[in-house]
Amino acid sequence: MEARHDRQEGRPEEQQRDQEPRTEPRTHDRLMHLQQSAGNQAVCSMLDMLSATGEEEGDSEFLDETRQLSRNGGDGGTSAPSTSGSGSAAPPATAVPVNLQQIVTSWAPGATKYGFQVKFRVSSSSGSVADLQSQPTLKWREYVTYSRNDFSHRINPPSPTILPPAGIGFTASDATVINANTLEFTNARDTHWMPTSAVREADFATGSGRTLPAIMESSQLYQFSTDGSTWTNFAGPTKLTRRFEEAAGPAMPGQTMPKYFTTIKEGVHFTVEDYKP
Repeated sequence: MEARHDRQEGRPEEQQRDQEPRTEPRTHDRLMHLQQSAGNQAVCSMLDMLSATGEEEGDSEFLDETRQLSRNGGDGGTSAPSTSGSGSAAPPATAVPVNLQQIVTSWAPGATKYGFQVKFRVSSSSGSVADLQSQPTLKWREYVTYSRNDFSHRINPPSPTILPPAGIGFTASDATVINANTLEFTNARDTHWMPTSAVREADFATGSGRTLPAIMESSQLYQFSTDGSTWTNFAGPTKLTRRFEEAAGPAMPGQTMPKYFTTIKEGVHFTVEDYKP
């Protein structure tokens, strides 16, 4: 769930502030093309890695990977997603997380990545996040599956992916109280990135057997557990799409239509970046 990405010269800077998600305007033609490519979905509003610190510490082998602080510990409940809690599930009176918010941070990709980063806030079903923080065994995680990957010849993320297997806690060492019913995770960042080394124009040239647009699609579920073995969905699925494509033509004589890379987290945020050769 934590990731890393970059940007290149010649592309307008996209300001991303540590607040509610917002999108910087692009040119009219590019936005129109993006809307057509994305099927007019809610693109107005994570390679993905849920980071314990939000800081870059070198590239990862996978697009979806989670780092966590040692204090998060746990024996690593890696069970498949569960949509209901039977047997060992928490009793109805126990507070559980609700209303997951994903907020764009100021993280910016460099010359070797594409993408953006989000941080998380959550509320409690009881109306008070103190009831979440009082449960030392309560954890949350991200469960990712991939439905399409046109970049698998260069990078092949695992599917499914659990990030992180042991989960992230709700206690004061993991999160900060914003108000009575809003908790912000200080040790969790989801960086949706793609390495530029996996996006090569020549891979999609005539005769290559591959065509543009090249697309990677994944789906993210957010889950909580009170015992580290039974996991219950509380947010999602959220669709994440990455696209490498060429601007619509036709080109003028002697002109080559520009290529660009788009990262879309449905209902949260999107970026359009010029191709980074």
